[in-house]
Amino acid sequence: MKVYGGLKLDREGIVLKLLGAEISKYLRDLSVLFYIVSPVPGGLYPQAPTGNPMNTIPASTTYVPCSENLLLRFGQLGATIADFMKPYGLAVGKNGEYVVTDLAGSRVLVYANAGELIGRFSCDCKISGVTMTRDNLILLAINGAGSAIMRIYNMDGHVLQTVGDFYRFDKPSGIAQTSKSQTIISNLEGNNIYVFTDQNKMSLKFGWHGSGDKHFNGPNFVAVDSKDNIIVSDSGNNCVKVFDTAGNFKRKFGNLSCPMGIAVDKRDNIIVADAGNFRVQMFDNHCNYLRCLVENTDDIQSDVKPLNVAVTPAGNVAVLLRGTQFAEIRVYKCPL
Repeated sequence: MKVYGGLKLDREGIVLKLLGAEISKYLRDLSVLFYIVSPVPGGLYPQAPTGNPMNTIPASTTYVPCSENLLLRFGQLGATIADFMKPYGLAVGKNGEYVVTDLAGSRVLVYANAGELIGRFSCDCKISGVTMTRDNLILLAINGAGSAIMRIYNMDGHVLQTVGDFYRFDKPSGIAQTSKSQTIISNLEGNNIYVFTDQNKMSLKFGWHGSGDKHFNGPNFVAVDSKDNIIVSDSGNNCVKVFDTAGNFKRKFGNLSCPMGIAVDKRDNIIVADAGNFRVQMFDNHCNYLRCLVENTDDIQSDVKPLNVAVTPAGNVAVLLRGTQFAEIRVYKCPL
C-alpha cells in the first residue's frame, strides 16, 4: 500500500481516490488494508487490533488528518448514552481525567487519562461549560434549575451545591475558577461576565453588547491565568480579550475567526480554539502569536472545527473537535 498525500491509495494496481470524510469510511470498511486506532480495551467501542492498548497513535503510513504531535484520540459521535451527541464543555482534572459536557440530554462524561470512559451522569437542567475546582470537583454553568447559574458535582454525579437566585433569564456558557476560588462565568444573554467570590456570592458584573474593548458579542468561553487575569473569547468580535479581576480591560488580540474554547498553560500561554479558521493557536501572555498547534481540521470532514481546548497536567493540549457528523477528543503534545 502507498499513500500519496492522503489522496490516493494504491495496492496491487488498484487506485482509490479518497477525499476528506470518505477516507474514514473506507478505512473502517477495508480493515484488512488499514489500521485505525479505537478506544482502549475494556471501553465501550470495538477494540483496535492488538499491540496498541493505550489508544496512542502508532507509527504507520496510514493517513490521519491533523495527526502531527497527536498522542491520543477517543470518543465518537453516536446515538447511545456512551457516545457524543453535542459535546460542548471540556476540562481536565488534577489526575488527568477528561470531563466533557454534552448539551444533548444534559450529560456529563468522564474519561480516564488514557481515554477510557469511567463515568457519566445526566443533569436535570441545561448545562454548558465546565471547569474543575481546586478539590477536583466538577463545576458546571447551568440554567433551567430555578434561578441558579452554577452547580457543583462530585465525580460520581452527586449534586453538592447549587448556586444562584437571580439568573433565570441568563444564558451562562463558559466557566473558570481563579487561584482564590473565585468563579468566572460568561453570560451570552447579557453579553457580560460575572465574578463570584469564593463563597459563591456575585461580586462583579462587567461588559455589555458591542464591539469596544469593554464590550462583547458572544463571550462563549473564559479562562484565567496564574495572575487571575480573566481571558474571554469574544466570538462575535473575532478576538480574545484580557481583563483583571476588577473587570478592567488590559489587552486583546485578533486575527481569529469565531474563537471558542480557551485555556492557559503553566507558562500562561493562551491556547485558543480558532473555530472559524479550523485551527488551534497559541499566544504568549502578552498576546503575541507563538505557534499553530493544530490546523486544517476541515481535512477530517469539511465542517469539523475545534470547539474547545484544555491543558493536561503533563502540559499536553486536549482538543474537542466537532462537526455535523463527527465528534472526538484528541490530545496533542505541545512543542516546547
